[in-house]
This record gives sequence, structure tokens and C-alpha cells, in this order.
Amino acid sequence: MKRYLPLILALLLFPITAIGSTLVSGSFESGMAPFGGPYYGGAEIVSDSTAPDGTHSLRFNIREDTGNSPDIIDGTWSAQNEIWAQMYIKLSSNYTFPKIADKFIFFPTGTSPWTNGFYIGLMFGKNLSLCSQIAWGPGSQNWYSVVGLTPGTWHKLTFHGVANTPGQLDGVGQLWLDDKLIIDVSNIPYRNTGGVGFGGMLLENVFGGPAGTRTNYPYYTYYDSVIVQTTPFTGGVPSPPPPSPSPKIPAPPSTLIIK
Repeated sequence: MKRYLPLILALLLFPITAIGSTLVSGSFESGMAPFGGPYYGGAEIVSDSTAPDGTHSLRFNIREDTGNSPDIIDGTWSAQNEIWAQMYIKLSSNYTFPKIADKFIFFPTGTSPWTNGFYIGLMFGKNLSLCSQIAWGPGSQNWYSVVGLTPGTWHKLTFHGVANTPGQLDGVGQLWLDDKLIIDVSNIPYRNTGGVGFGGMLLENVFGGPAGTRTNYPYYTYYDSVIVQTTPFTGGVPSPPPPSPSPKIPAPPSTLIIK
């Protein structure tokens, strides 16, 4: 037994995803399931040889600046105080960045009809953002990065959220772009007093205004391999690497003898 003890300890220390932690997961290989939604016709499953997982992806068709999503694709679960979400997203190559904001993924916090929550999107051009949309306390707030998405390229987004103490400004929000941490805040007001935690996700592509400032429609946004769970993903999400140590320069000899 002793010879196996180091191996057992190593496995316990290795970060893995706990069995049963998945709240919703889908790659759109066999339709929308397990995601529901209104299915207005603005989103569809398409054959996609570039899809990160399988041969199909979910595509939203953006025909104009309306301030509304062409469709709503949702996943729900029992409310959680902490979630990890990971998905792939791609913008069509003709995509023009917004002057104000585009919204890609909503995470409501509360009970239906949802009045509080936040979204992941773009702000003032290509800047990726987390934005709270709340009807209490400090009102809606925005946190954004200085990096964004490249049209025509699949990107991996990973989100970690910890719901705030009800009515307090202590919620955690972390966003990784292609495994690089780009937003890390701990003062998000997700929910007010009595509000529940994260209970669902909406793939709801709201194409923001101002109307008439973008042309060359239609635009498309693609989603693939969408997973939400209660634990970190297998292998964890890497933190920014530590700075490289300074090179070691040998000290001069204390004595020097020349023959």
C-alpha cells in the first residue's frame, strides 16, 4: 500500500472536475437540446467545419441594429451561488464593432421574471466587458478590458462568478479570453436583498446601437461547446504566469590568482 500512497496523493492534488457538477452542457450536434428558448428563427444550428467541438455550431443572424436579440436560447438550473461557464464564440468576418455595446451572454440572478443580472459583451468597440443590469442600489455598472475578439476567429471565453452577499457590493466576476485573465473584479452587485444566485443563462445576442451606424448586414455570431458547472474546469483555468526570474549573474571571485 505504501508504494501507491504518493500516486494517490498526487491524484488528490491534481485539479479535476467533480462528477455531477455540470449544470448545462451542449455542442449543438443534435439540435438545440438541452437548451430551450423562444426560437424566433433568428438563431439556427448550422453545419460548421470550423466548429471547435464537432461539426455544427449555433448561429445568430443579425440583420439590423434593433436593440433586440433576433432570438433567445436559454439554459436553466437550480440557483447556485458560484458558477463556472465556458464557451466558444466567433464573429463573422464582416463584423463591425459597436460604438456603444453589443451583448452576447446573459446570466440573470433572481426569480422569473428576471429583473437583475449581468451580461458578457463588447463595450465601446472591441473591449470585452462584464456589465451588471440591476434595478436597485448603485444601478447598472460596467467593467471592461482593453482586449477583444477578432472577427472570423473562434475564441474561448471562461467566466467565474460568485454571487454577492444579498444587497452588498462583494460579488466576484472573472473573465478569461483564450485562457488569459482579462477581467478580475470583486465588487459586482449581482442581486439585491432576498435575491437568489445564478439560476440560468441566456444566449441572447442584442446588437446595440446607435441604430444606423453599421452597414454591410447581415452579421453572424457563432457559439459552440457551451458548458456551465459548479466547479473549475478540468485542469483549472490558468492564472497569469508569474514574472520570469531575473537571470542569475555569477558573483566575482573573492580572490584572483594570476600565474
